[in-house]
Amino acid sequence: MSTHEASRRMGNALALGGGEFGSRIIAFVATAYLAIVLGPERFGVLGFAFAIISYTSVFLEAGFVDVGSRDVAKKPDNAITLATSVTLLKIGLAAICFIVLSIAAWLLESNTEHALVIIATGLLLFATALDTSWVYKGLEQGLPVSMSLIFRRLAFAMLVLFFITGPEHMLRAPMMQFIGELLGVLWLTRRLFAEGFGRMDIALAWHTYRSCAPLIAGKLLRTSIVTLDVILLGLLTTDQEVGLYTAPYRFCYFLIAIAAAIQIAYLPDVGRSTPGHERRAAARRHLEISATLGIPLAAGGVYVAAPLIQLLFGNEYTDGTHAFQLLLCSTGVVFLFAPLHNILLAEDRLQWEFWGFGVAALINLVLNLIWIPVYGIVGAAWATLLAEIMVLIWVGISVFSSMRATLLRPLVPPCIGSTVMIAVLMALPDQLIHLYITVPAGAAVYIVTLVVLRKVPEDAASALRRIIQRSGAA
Repeated sequence: MSTHEASRRMGNALALGGGEFGSRIIAFVATAYLAIVLGPERFGVLGFAFAIISYTSVFLEAGFVDVGSRDVAKKPDNAITLATSVTLLKIGLAAICFIVLSIAAWLLESNTEHALVIIATGLLLFATALDTSWVYKGLEQGLPVSMSLIFRRLAFAMLVLFFITGPEHMLRAPMMQFIGELLGVLWLTRRLFAEGFGRMDIALAWHTYRSCAPLIAGKLLRTSIVTLDVILLGLLTTDQEVGLYTAPYRFCYFLIAIAAAIQIAYLPDVGRSTPGHERRAAARRHLEISATLGIPLAAGGVYVAAPLIQLLFGNEYTDGTHAFQLLLCSTGVVFLFAPLHNILLAEDRLQWEFWGFGVAALINLVLNLIWIPVYGIVGAAWATLLAEIMVLIWVGISVFSSMRATLLRPLVPPCIGSTVMIAVLMALPDQLIHLYITVPAGAAVYIVTLVVLRKVPEDAASALRRIIQRSGAA
């Protein structure tokens, strides 16, 4: 593996991950502001609406990030034609989904204001339809995607801070997000089609969409694992409980977005690899990066969960701490699952993943129905964690025989580093136990441990050496 190739992969991963990181921070600041201004009850109404929208969004975005990006990576010369055809198809699908969603909101929601919140949130479907970031990801052009993400989140945050000042402005929140998202995706789409639209190929668009069918079905099931708990909490408990659950959950979404950015950044590398040693090496590189970030983030997040909630959302949300800790553990599992997904995608074995999602979704549904009435948000968080572990084990079994060392060895250094990190933090004097101290101290201990073990991820080390060489040459 050349240093240049490692640097390119890491550069793309950093561009995508940096954009996700920056945009999610901005969005999270806006979300924390909303949670504080609206309070748990009315924030819970928003959380319920976004959980419903997440199901319809699957039909517009599921598969295109993976299958679409893969097809663009294989045939970059056909990118504009594919983007034109797929975007028009997605606009039509968005219109159908929005109409169905609006009718369902009026029929099922007795509270008019709550129904309007769901309908306003549904406008995001059109922004999703116009989003062409999947094309850029297939071309390994992460920078424009990152710029678009940061722009749309920044616009959303500014609109929220300016127009939402109290609980009575709850309906404005989804409208502000729609405007921000639309501005960002229009800039990205305009840039892609700056030299003109491609040829409209209905057959190509439909073939791509049909190729996404297993992913759409699988991601519907995965969405059930991630958001069914929110919907059931809204139906079986109170808006207050939903707010206590969804506010810290937004922080987990922020971490999951980083895992997704890394997964997409490594998809071309894994997808182009030939079966055998080359694919195992590509999978190992991805897992090294994903595990090195995901395991300490989950472990450290669990340790600082209580002060983190208090800092971000205020004392009103501290009752959600235990559920937050369990959701952070689920997030760590997602980081480990992402490399396995890329392997199955490269080998066209997504059907196995689909059945894993199906079994996990069924388990999740049953556990939620049993535990939510008894344990509330903690029961919902436990159901989510067990479902995520079930998916990881199911998918891991399918590739374990041929990639045993590839899957296990990269996990050892992050586990050792995270253990040392938590042990050091627990040994700190009580007067030093503060979020602003524990977070940077824990990160420093973790990094030093990896350096001492000489287990810094190969791609990260290669990219760092290239940066040092450039600095020295300059």
